[in-house]
Amino acid sequence: MSPELKSDIALLDEVLREVLRSHAGVAHLDLLDETERQCAAVLGGDLSAADAVGNLGLDEIRALVKALTLRFHLVNTAEKLAIVRVNRERERAASEDAPRGESIAEAIAQLKARGCSLDEARDLLSRLDIQPTLTAHPTEARRRAILLKGQRTAAVMQLLRDPDLLGAERRELRRELAELVHLLFATDEVRTQRLKVLQEVYNGLYFLTTSIWTVVPQLSRDIREGLRTYYGEVGSPSQPVSYRSWIGGDRDGNPGVTAEVTREAIDMHRSAAIDLCDEALKNLRAELSLSERRVPVPAVLVESIAADPEPENMDPALRSVLQHEPYRTKIELMRAHLAAARTEAGRYRARDLLADLRLLQECLEETGFGKVVHGGRLADFIVQVETFGFHLAALDVRQHSAVHEAVVADMLRVAAVEPDYTRLGESERIALLETQLADRRPLLGREAEVSEKTQEMLAVLRVMREGLLRDVGSIGSYVISMTHGLSDILEVLVLLKESGLWTRDGDEVSCDIDVAPLLETVEDLRAGPDLMHAMFESPAYSAHLAARGGLQEVMLGYSDSNKDGGFWMSNWRLHEAQNQLATACAERDIQLRLFHGRGGTVGRGGGRANRAILAAPVRSRTGRIRMTEQGEVISFRYGLGAIAHRHLEQVVSAMITSLAPEPSDAPTLTDEAREQRRQVMDRLAERSMETYRGLIDEKGFFDWFSAVSPIAHISGLPLASRPVSRFGGSLDFENLRAIPWVFAWTQMR
Repeated sequence: MSPELKSDIALLDEVLREVLRSHAGVAHLDLLDETERQCAAVLGGDLSAADAVGNLGLDEIRALVKALTLRFHLVNTAEKLAIVRVNRERERAASEDAPRGESIAEAIAQLKARGCSLDEARDLLSRLDIQPTLTAHPTEARRRAILLKGQRTAAVMQLLRDPDLLGAERRELRRELAELVHLLFATDEVRTQRLKVLQEVYNGLYFLTTSIWTVVPQLSRDIREGLRTYYGEVGSPSQPVSYRSWIGGDRDGNPGVTAEVTREAIDMHRSAAIDLCDEALKNLRAELSLSERRVPVPAVLVESIAADPEPENMDPALRSVLQHEPYRTKIELMRAHLAAARTEAGRYRARDLLADLRLLQECLEETGFGKVVHGGRLADFIVQVETFGFHLAALDVRQHSAVHEAVVADMLRVAAVEPDYTRLGESERIALLETQLADRRPLLGREAEVSEKTQEMLAVLRVMREGLLRDVGSIGSYVISMTHGLSDILEVLVLLKESGLWTRDGDEVSCDIDVAPLLETVEDLRAGPDLMHAMFESPAYSAHLAARGGLQEVMLGYSDSNKDGGFWMSNWRLHEAQNQLATACAERDIQLRLFHGRGGTVGRGGGRANRAILAAPVRSRTGRIRMTEQGEVISFRYGLGAIAHRHLEQVVSAMITSLAPEPSDAPTLTDEAREQRRQVMDRLAERSMETYRGLIDEKGFFDWFSAVSPIAHISGLPLASRPVSRFGGSLDFENLRAIPWVFAWTQMR
C-alpha cells in the first residue's frame, strides 16, 4: 500500500470515527473497535474470538453493518484515487522511446516497430469499431445517491492534495468531507423498492452525459498525438468508439419495458444529447469571438449566414449585437435551429450540425487559426457530434425467441395462413417463413384482432420505426435471446416486415436494423457455426445481410452459459465459438462483429476488457467489437473521468494491437500441437461440465442451495426493474436468471 493511499484511508477513517461518535455515540465506536480486534484474532488463529461476534444482538449487528459498509465505500473511493495517481505517475515516467504500457501511444509505436506504413496504420485505425453497451443488469447494489456522494468525496480528496491550498481552504474542504460522510451515514445504501425502467434510463444517461461525453474526444486526441509522434503526421483518424444502450429496450423477461417506455427512453436520449450540444455551442460562442474588423472572413461563411433564413426563435436584437462577429452569429443561428429540432425532428439533424461545425473549422483554418481548430473545443465538439449525434447511444431492442414464436403463431392464425404454427417442425417453419418473406404484402389487415402480446410486439416495432425516421442512429440492433435455430431469426424478419422496417423490392431488401442472435447455452454455442451456415443459405436472410452491408453481429452469453455448463465449459465453449463463428463468416466473405455479454464477476465473464480482447482467437479479431457494461461495472469504470479514460484507452490500445502484424519473434505452434491442446481442453471441459451438472441436477440440491446460500435474499433485493426470473412463477433453477444464480454461487466459494 502506497503512503498516499495509507494517508487517504487514515483521513477518511478519522472522519468516519467523528461521524460515528456524533451519530451513534462512543458505545458504538467501542463496539466497532472491539469487533475489529476480534476479527483480527480469528484471522490469527484464535477461533474462540468468533463466539463474541456470534453473541451480538440484532441492534449491535445493524450498527456494525452500517459502519463497516460506510467504511468500505470510503476505502473504495480511496483505492480509485490511488488508481488515478498510479496512472498519472506512469504517464509522467513515459517517453517517446518507452510509452506507457497499454496506452494508445504504445499501440501505435508497435505498429511502427512492426513495419506498418502510415497508410497501413491509418487503414487499421479506420477499421476499429468499438461499441460499449450500457445495460441495467441487477448487479449494482448501491443507490445513485451513494454513488454521487462517493464521487464528490473523491473530488474533495483530490483537492486536499493540492500543496498550494491556504489554511482556510484546507479547513473548508475538510469540513465538506465531514459533511459528505455525515450524509452518507444517514442515507440508505439499498433502495426500498425496485427502480422503474425510466429511472434506470436516467441513471444510464448520467454517465453518458458526464464522463463518457468528455472522455471520447480525448481518445481522438490520443490517436492524433500517437500518429504525430511515431509517423510525423497528425491526420484526421476516424473515431473508434461509439456507445449503445439496452436500458429501456431490453424487454426479455421484463414486463416493465413496454413500447411506451421505449419511446420515452429514445426521447430522453435525444433531449439529453441536444442539451449537451447546446451547452457546447454556448462554450464555442464564448471562445470564437473573432471580429470581421480584426481578421478576414471567408466568403463561404458570409454566404452561409446570408442564406440561412433567420429562425423564428432567434432574438433579432442578438443578431444586431453580433453584427461584426460572424462566427458568433453563425453559432447563434445553429443554436436556434437546434432548439427547433427538439420538436421538429427533420428540420435540423445531427449531420446538419456537423456540416455547420466543419464549415467553421474550414473557415478558421483558412484564416490562420488552425491551432484553434485542432486543439480546442471545436475539434472536441466535432468528435462528440460524430460519435453521439442527437441520440447519445443507439438503443438496442432485445426479446426472447419464445415471445417471437408466440406472436408469429398468433399472426399466422389470424391471417388464416397456419392454424397452429407451434406444432410445425423446424424445416416446415423455415419453409413457411421464407414464403411469407418473399411476399411483399403484410400478413395482417388494419382491423385484425390479435392477442395483447402481439399488439405490444407490433407497438414496439412501430416505436422503432418512428425512432429511425427521426434519427437513423437512434436504434441499434434487434437481439434475439435464446436463439436456437434459423426459424428464430426468420420470425424476427417477419415481424420487421409487418411493421415496415424490412421491405422488399424484387430480390433487394431494405432494412436499417441488424438482427443479432444471442447464443447463451453450451449447446447453442456449440451449434453456432451451423446456425451461421443456415442463415447465409437462407434466401430471405442473405438478402437482409446484403442490405446490412454484409455485416453479421452475433452476441455471446457469458452468464447463462456459465449457469448452464459451469465455469470451465462456459469459457472454453465461448473461446471455441469465437473461432468457429469467425471461420464460418470468413468462408462466405461476411464481416463479423462479436458482441460479448460480459458481466462484472469472473463467473460472468468479468475482468480486464483489454486482456480479454488480446486473448481472443486470432481469426475473430476483426477490429469490430461490442461488450456490455453492466451494473457495478458502469459506476466503477465511468464514475471518475480519469478511470473512464484509462479503461477506454486500454480497450482501444488492445484493439489496435490485436490487428497489428505479429512480431517476428512471436512463438508459433504447429497445427498438430494446436489440435492436441484443443482435444485436451475439450476433455477437461466435458469432465468439468459433467461434475458441475452432476451436482446441480442432484435431487434436492437446489432446495439445499436455496436454504444455505443468500440466493433468496439476493433475488429479493430491489436492485433493478427486471424480475429475477424470465417468465415469473416459481424460483427454480431452470426459471432463475443467471445473474442471481452467479451472484449467490460466488458467495459460496
